[in-house]
Amino acid sequence: MSFANTSRATLAFVEEAIPGVTPPGGDHKALRFTGESFDPQRTKTKSDEIRDDRQTNGMTTTAIDPGGAFNLEWSYKEYDDFLRGLLQGVWVSTAAAISATFTATTLTAASGTPFAALVTGQWIRISGAATPANNGWFRILARTSSTVLTFAAATFTAEGPTAAVSVNSARLSNGVKEATFTIERQLNDVGQFFTYTGLLPAKFTLQGDSTSKLTGSFEFKGRAESSGPATGLPGIKTPSQTYPITNGVRSVQGLMEGGVAMTGVTLKSFSLVVDNAPINATAIGTLGNADISAGSIAVTVSMEAYFSTGAAGLKAKYDTDTETSFAFRVVDTAGNGYAFTFPMGQVSKFSCNAGQINQYCMASVEFTFYLDPVTGKTVLIDRAGA
Repeated sequence: MSFANTSRATLAFVEEAIPGVTPPGGDHKALRFTGESFDPQRTKTKSDEIRDDRQTNGMTTTAIDPGGAFNLEWSYKEYDDFLRGLLQGVWVSTAAAISATFTATTLTAASGTPFAALVTGQWIRISGAATPANNGWFRILARTSSTVLTFAAATFTAEGPTAAVSVNSARLSNGVKEATFTIERQLNDVGQFFTYTGLLPAKFTLQGDSTSKLTGSFEFKGRAESSGPATGLPGIKTPSQTYPITNGVRSVQGLMEGGVAMTGVTLKSFSLVVDNAPINATAIGTLGNADISAGSIAVTVSMEAYFSTGAAGLKAKYDTDTETSFAFRVVDTAGNGYAFTFPMGQVSKFSCNAGQINQYCMASVEFTFYLDPVTGKTVLIDRAGA
């Protein structure tokens, strides 16, 4: 008899067209993870029947609330489907190879409409420019036309026209287009499969500090669970992405608060939480959840910062209910990554104490974000790279 070994366990998933129904065709995808906690959460209730021998007359299953989570080390493109499901939006992509002319503040394409899908405030990645400083991540100040982008003063060195310049970006924002998934745990050494259907992304966390990898998790709330000796997923398994994992030392870049570089604040650690506050409905005749729906989206960023004059400025905003914004990028060693932007919010918590001798004074800061009247959004994610 063989015992199941966690080193032989895998996760795989497929997106559902009908919530709670695993697609009968197509292929499924492998999933990189560091641990998982999917559980049917079956409720069994004992009989309350009165007997003269003081014994209980059996028990019955009264509810199943399937769901769980998987933990991760953050890497490029591996979790894009779940980000889309979490925010209930659509990735809008731009991938253009153009003949480009650079001035100090503009990028102009020679022809076509390559910038038609880009918007003010979006981050893009440029490569292929002859001047090395013209390659990298840049934030659009304005889209003047479908061929001209405007940036902040002294962004570029004049160049061009240069052939085969690549402009790459994909934007995702929060919306109301729900997506559900089937996720399966496979214990390959003992040939057993545990399949969870109707999984709605409920919560996402991403955290890191100055000495560690960037880690996180996706939590789900689902409809039903089954298990057995055969997979419940269709087709063949598409391999995971192979991009490198990221860390808090070099991968977190471009911190901005209030629309400007966060130069006066030095962070020790940070944590992002996006919570969909899902609700579930039970029904007579249905073992499991008859329906699951996302509630109001809640977004917070917490950080631990060395107290300084910059951190004191955050305390002043906390005291005066000053509205602000926050943004940061997570980029791997090849320059692939994401820019997270939260365009409207406030400092919702602030504390700083001298807790004991021989330590730095640390400020604990939390931002809470909400609807921005300009963009109409709470969360904006720009993806750029390979």
